[in-house]
Amino acid sequence: MFKQVMKTTHPYSLSQRISNRIVSTFRAALLPLYLGGGIGLLSLFISVFSSTAYAGVLIDVNDFQTQVDAGAIVIDIRSPIEVAEHGAITESRAIPFFDENGYSDGKVWFEQLRQQVQPEQALILVDQTGSSVLPICNMLKRKEGYEQVSALQGGFPTWQKQQEALQTTQPSEQLTTIEQTDTAHPTAITAPE
Repeated sequence: MFKQVMKTTHPYSLSQRISNRIVSTFRAALLPLYLGGGIGLLSLFISVFSSTAYAGVLIDVNDFQTQVDAGAIVIDIRSPIEVAEHGAITESRAIPFFDENGYSDGKVWFEQLRQQVQPEQALILVDQTGSSVLPICNMLKRKEGYEQVSALQGGFPTWQKQQEALQTTQPSEQLTTIEQTDTAHPTAITAPE
């Protein structure tokens, strides 16, 4: 009368249970620090943990330009939609990590990268936020043999802001310099049209 239902375990469920147990153990270890007024200590632990994970990977815009001038290859991992909406860095090569739907095939992406960049070459990855590229940088360093991998801190918007700042601080070609004017005639100095 009663049907016996057999539970089948998928291989992924075991790894998921192990992963969940590790996370819960980690949370349990940090909970006393948080509840015991050790918020400062907890913050210090988290900042040290996260900064050491990405130490030497993040570079600012000035270091970015220095490395590009020295021959580093810039790979833009943003989706084609993000590139179309926001633009691209002139020196960059587009190898989107995610497609328009937000899906990614890491194996295909790594193969495309290997076709364009050798492991001994300096490499800078750029994304839209400056954060989604960090795990990719670490994967390239640890598993793919790329030793000189960097990520632009703040992503493409940081580079774009610097470019806009450079354009506004450089004098326009239309501006007339004092050497070009006839200072004997005060009416000769006029604003460009």
